[in-house]
Amino acid sequence: MEKFGFTEQEARAFIHLSEARDLFAELTEEADPTARLRTIVWRDTHTFEHFRALFRSLAMRVLQRDYPEGWGYAGDDEED
Repeated sequence: MEKFGFTEQEARAFIHLSEARDLFAELTEEADPTARLRTIVWRDTHTFEHFRALFRSLAMRVLQRDYPEGWGYAGDDEED
């Protein structure tokens, strides 16, 4: 929780999501251990992209909570 700034619920979701992604990767490798590059790319873009989207969603919750006004360079208000 401290490492990523998660709440307890977010940390639990992260752990379950990580385990699900790993198990799904194992299942897809078992289904076709000799997959060709085309099949591997299809699986990555059509399946694992959804896991990445869920991880991004968790990260955005933390960022929005820690930086409610955004982050990045904000010029001086006094510059004219």
